[in-house]
Amino acid sequence: MPRTLVGAVGAGLLAAFAVLAMRASVESSSRDVEIALDGPDWEALARREGQDPLTLFARAREHGATAVAVYEQTLKRLAEQGEVAYATGGQVLSRARMGSLPGAFRDLVAAGAARPGRLYIAASPELLGFVGTGFGEVLGPAQVRRIGGLLEVPGLLEELEEAPLGYMPRDLAPYTRLGLHPLLRLRNYPGMAASGLRAKMARLAQLGRGYPVVFDKTEVLGYAGLIPQTAAALQSAQFPYGRIEVFSVRRKQRGEDQLAALMRPHVIRLFSLTADELLALTPESVRDKFVLAARERNIRILYLRPILPTAGNVGTDANLVLLDQITGDLTRFGLRPGPARAFPDIRIPRVLMLGVILGALAAIALALMPLGRAVGIAVPEKVAWALVGIGIVVSLLTMTGGLWVLWRKILALGTASAVPVLAVAVAFPRAGVRPGLASVGALWVASLISLVGGVLVAALLSGWEFMMAADVFLG
Repeated sequence: MPRTLVGAVGAGLLAAFAVLAMRASVESSSRDVEIALDGPDWEALARREGQDPLTLFARAREHGATAVAVYEQTLKRLAEQGEVAYATGGQVLSRARMGSLPGAFRDLVAAGAARPGRLYIAASPELLGFVGTGFGEVLGPAQVRRIGGLLEVPGLLEELEEAPLGYMPRDLAPYTRLGLHPLLRLRNYPGMAASGLRAKMARLAQLGRGYPVVFDKTEVLGYAGLIPQTAAALQSAQFPYGRIEVFSVRRKQRGEDQLAALMRPHVIRLFSLTADELLALTPESVRDKFVLAARERNIRILYLRPILPTAGNVGTDANLVLLDQITGDLTRFGLRPGPARAFPDIRIPRVLMLGVILGALAAIALALMPLGRAVGIAVPEKVAWALVGIGIVVSLLTMTGGLWVLWRKILALGTASAVPVLAVAVAFPRAGVRPGLASVGALWVASLISLVGGVLVAALLSGWEFMMAADVFLG
């Protein structure tokens, strides 16, 4: 093998170690892992067993939980708590015929103001003001009317009763008193205007600073036309974006790629298991998945739904044991349960990355030589260096353009494909050598060369985009 190309690989390897040292420094700077409980699911677990939900949350805090996911208020949730009553115009008119209407709704019918296609809401004056503000944000203030002691809003019942109305201070206070950090679960609403989004985010900012935001359902807030405004508002309020890790495109929330890019570097990776996934796994498998996510993939929010009770297995106790095991494993691997922080943006000097690229290109060129011989085409050293030079020129051009990340992905794929070929070509046992000794030697040489390729690939893919899975290398 030409020594000059081997030397270039060596220089690239040194640059790769420097890059990986910088990456390791950034990754090791944040060892706190948020263990967040899904508020409604854990509350349902407590109620199912006749317990006070806050007592269960306090016990979970003692067993390692650090946060609770708090969802926005909705009409449906407020009605379940007995704080509001609502009915569509058609339902009001039907019940009037049966003579079973309460006072405010009866006055509405008597005034001839009940209309189908409208929803009428009754609540205390203070709560009615909160509900009206929430609907004003998602529908527009002009769509919300006060009629006597009722609130009138247009729309479909199924959409309106699940519309996100925001938070009241009382929604977060019980958890903060227990020492648990609120994690905000926000939901998008189709048709929300820019003015409504601004008003919504201004009201959220009044709750405090630094609460991680994780979006509910299938899309991020502001999808599709207001994502830049959402990102700006989240950054202004110092709310980091909790991005849910998914393993298929179909499970991604719509708009999350754009939002993650705009929120850089204020993004925290989150791992969770759905209720269906939990049913199919043993508690040991659940524990392993959560711990590996934090150890290996820069996940800093572990989002726990409870494992539902089964015969012979008391739900509360089993879930608290699981919390103990997860926190114990995290501590054993040098991680700490605590408030999650976004990883800082890793800044790798372009000169260092060019050194890594030089090593990768030289490794690819070295692999082309035995491949060329195999098909009867000689690849002289000068040609190999010419190819390396072309690669460096392309690197310099993409560095100033918008294809820098894509070019590094292509180089990583080329390196990952070429270095094993080079390893086999170099390590293949020669004739006249004792077979046993030759086999062991070939294995170690091939492994060492493959390790060099792995280090180069890891360095090529060191960057905030890859560490936060804002961009994914597939190859």
